[in-house]
Amino acid sequence: MIRHKRRGMMGVDMATTTDTFILSGRVQRLASLIERRVRPNESIALVIASLGTEGGTIRLGDGTFHFYETLDVVADNINIICSSATVLEGVRLTSSMFNVTGTDFSLTGGTITEADSSAAAITVTGIAAAIDSVTFTDCWQAVELDGSSYSRVVNCDIIDNRYRATPGSEGVIFLTGTINRAVVAANIVRAESASQDIWAGDAVSKSALTGNSVNTLRYKTGVGTVTAGNTGTETAA
Repeated sequence: MIRHKRRGMMGVDMATTTDTFILSGRVQRLASLIERRVRPNESIALVIASLGTEGGTIRLGDGTFHFYETLDVVADNINIICSSATVLEGVRLTSSMFNVTGTDFSLTGGTITEADSSAAAITVTGIAAAIDSVTFTDCWQAVELDGSSYSRVVNCDIIDNRYRATPGSEGVIFLTGTINRAVVAANIVRAESASQDIWAGDAVSKSALTGNSVNTLRYKTGVGTVTAGNTGTETAA
């Protein structure tokens, strides 16, 4: 039921007890229209849960958010926007900082640090994720896309990381599983010991690896993947 009151000829009482209202002839959840702002002393996980199945946008304020355990993002359409002064810091993590299984996840801006767990700071298995303009420092690995088609990792700065240094496999940005139409572009990797900075596995196809400043990049030929404008050494398998 939608409870409202008249204000002259038009108007909806937004102070209703329901989060649903009528706008332009459509029923929409009010939660999906509100941008949630979160301070460092608040729980990101609880805010994501409050958005429900509709998802929404979360803005993280200035300051340091501590991660004592993995944040599992299972809902779709979760968009996290960080300020230039937002820091996401791992505290004795034993797995990824973010484990994303929902679709259309995005993380924009901010710095991820101390995600030193022998896993990627961000692991994504849902499709259509976007990791944009994030700085990674002192992480074991930055991003792993596992079967995450239509996803993109762009404009990231990856500094002073402790990589998985298994010769010939895996990278700071690691694409694995069956992936179609992913984009890895305009990232800067300041690598010291990585065997590969960007690694695209044999089942990664019809993707674009372009404009990255890296030491090494590996991809599979003959499957429609395009590389252009990268620095460093490209290895075509």
